[in-house]
Amino acid sequence: MKIYSKKVSFILSVLVLFLVINVLPVSAAVNYSGGYLDGKESSLYFGSEKKSGPYSQVTDNDETTFVTVNRSTVSTGNTVHFRDFGNLSITGLRLKSDLTNFTLLLRDMNGEITTINGTSLLKNGELNALNYENITRISIVNNSSVDGKVYEFNIYGEIELVNLQADSGDGQAYLSWNQVQNAESYIVSYGTEPGKYTESVTATKDEYGNFVVPGLTNGTTYYFVVNSVVSGVKSEYSNEASATPQGSIVEPEEPSGNHAILVVTMTTGLEKEYDLSMQEVNSFIDWYEAKQAGSGKASYAIDKHDNNKGPFKSRKDYILFDRVLTFEVSEY
Repeated sequence: MKIYSKKVSFILSVLVLFLVINVLPVSAAVNYSGGYLDGKESSLYFGSEKKSGPYSQVTDNDETTFVTVNRSTVSTGNTVHFRDFGNLSITGLRLKSDLTNFTLLLRDMNGEITTINGTSLLKNGELNALNYENITRISIVNNSSVDGKVYEFNIYGEIELVNLQADSGDGQAYLSWNQVQNAESYIVSYGTEPGKYTESVTATKDEYGNFVVPGLTNGTTYYFVVNSVVSGVKSEYSNEASATPQGSIVEPEEPSGNHAILVVTMTTGLEKEYDLSMQEVNSFIDWYEAKQAGSGKASYAIDKHDNNKGPFKSRKDYILFDRVLTFEVSEY
């Protein structure tokens, strides 16, 4: 997408504006609700003078109604404004239109206007990735000599990134990450080289705490990243996390007294087993009881010691309180 940015004077020549609302049997293939402009009103303007409206047909997310923006009579076109929606950072834009020659104007809090060539935008209702900050007004200008219809228009804000952790299993890897607000799903990508992800799988919005990637080769190191998906828009990649599945069982330490096996059963049914000192077990119990009483952190880090050995100085497993179903302590 080619983008042109410049300061422009936001004064349009005198035009006779006419706006028509009509119905066309077109349905949205994807639900992109959750944008900044959902249900907000738009109006046709000449300069700062509002000529008609307000209307919300272009922000209702159903693509069954449209706003007709009449053709230009000179060198500038009729304009649809969205204003008074605050001060926004924009990372995505959606446009459904049959306009043939138009521009998109983004005005920031300092009065500077970025002009985007409309022919470079996808106009079939899909999402475009953008990156603009402190936007206070958005306008669509019809510069062509023919009328055009705008069915849907919306913008989307910054998406929270995912913090990913990975653990090894027998022929599989266990992934966990933070919950992203309003996430519809997550996309897990992975491969056997850092930064190169040849496989991907989709996780549901509730699988952020414990997600299993099966069918992996023992002894091979895999590298994982995750994107969250909010209103059809993917976030950037999470941090990269690695895991090396192992088929052989690591021999436990010889009993030395004052130790216990802690087995934590997650709400997904996954069991996590740790060989710990009783001091560590008691610290875990104290954290759990305090959190249950309404205080303390949402997660607890358990030192994995020699479990799942790898080329690391230390390995820690972060247990989320709201994902714990039961836990069992077997002292020896």
